[in-house]
Amino acid sequence: MPKRKCSFNVSLQAKYPFIKQINTPSDVRCETCRTEFSVSHSGAGDIEQHLKSEKHKNADRAAASSSSMLNFFKKSDAPTSKDLDIGAAEGVWVYHTIQENHSFRSNDCASKLIQSCFEPKFTCARTKSEAILLNVLTPTAMKELKNDLDKSNCITVLNDASNHGNKKIYPIVVRFFQPYVGVQVKILDLQDQPGETSDINVNYLNQVLKDNNLTSKVVAFCGDNANVDFGGAARRGTNNVLTKLQSSLKKPLIDIGCGAHVIHNAIKSAADGLPLDYESIIVKIYSFFYIYTIRVEALKEFCAETETEYKQMLGYSKTRWLALMPALERVLKMYQPLKNYFLSIEKCPLLLKNFFEDPASELWLYFLHAQSASFHQAVLKLEDTIFENGSRDRMSNFAQALPTITI
Repeated sequence: MPKRKCSFNVSLQAKYPFIKQINTPSDVRCETCRTEFSVSHSGAGDIEQHLKSEKHKNADRAAASSSSMLNFFKKSDAPTSKDLDIGAAEGVWVYHTIQENHSFRSNDCASKLIQSCFEPKFTCARTKSEAILLNVLTPTAMKELKNDLDKSNCITVLNDASNHGNKKIYPIVVRFFQPYVGVQVKILDLQDQPGETSDINVNYLNQVLKDNNLTSKVVAFCGDNANVDFGGAARRGTNNVLTKLQSSLKKPLIDIGCGAHVIHNAIKSAADGLPLDYESIIVKIYSFFYIYTIRVEALKEFCAETETEYKQMLGYSKTRWLALMPALERVLKMYQPLKNYFLSIEKCPLLLKNFFEDPASELWLYFLHAQSASFHQAVLKLEDTIFENGSRDRMSNFAQALPTITI
């Protein structure tokens, strides 16, 4: 008489929940190590023998040292409150990355760090950050901007070009007034263009204004003080953006030049009347120490003798109006060590030798620094670089509103 085979019954299923029956009543599979075997010989004894195998032990140790993939998937279609909180945190993180002008590549490392320290489900590396920016933040920001522009009757359109590698980036900015808020300045569009001629600029401006239904609301045009925008300081000629934009819109526009350039040109023209060439002096001092470690170390010794804290010299360019006052201030703070150093070396540049030998040089620098400080603050306000007071409030408001945004 043949021996009766054991089968995988309900009691064994309750005792070993990771064992599942497959083809026949006696054939089973271990879900831990994905091994198929039979319990026909001794039932529970076959299972216990399998648990002692090296393959099952290794799989058991691996499962204990890693999290289950099921923990990272939603159990239902409806997001939980924790899912919304994580989504809001990821959105705020991307907003912070943009606000601080960081590269999305840094999020590859930062996302893993946040996972390890705070929330295992937080995933906001480079690819996801870009997706959140393009599919959530950008549409939301553009929707809010269009709603604000629909309520405005008059706007000023601003434009400029910036070289980014081999591309010419061309932003279009709008300035408008909101009751109870004040004057707002926001980016309306940003694209790269094949050039910077007046025809290319006007065609691009007309297309953006038409797409956003703003052609009837434009009252002023603001641009760089270049011939391509206004035809020169006298506002003459027809081959410029202002004239062609007025012709296409069929109405006159208020022409507004760059205020920062005007202020910079004012202080620069006034400083040119001083008995010293401050631009050449600042550039000469900066280039003298720029890549020369031996000279820097020697200057540090003179700083120690005069009990002056060493500061790296700052460069200056005549087109960088925000660099004038900081560069002057750095030279004044290091004036005595610089003077001692240059007058002690054998081959001192003649320009710097004459400058430091003149007892009135330091006085002229202090005078120019005092005058440039007022212009510097005015340029900062025009450039809208003083915004730190409201940045945290905007971040907080965005975090609260993000869970309500439809993705």
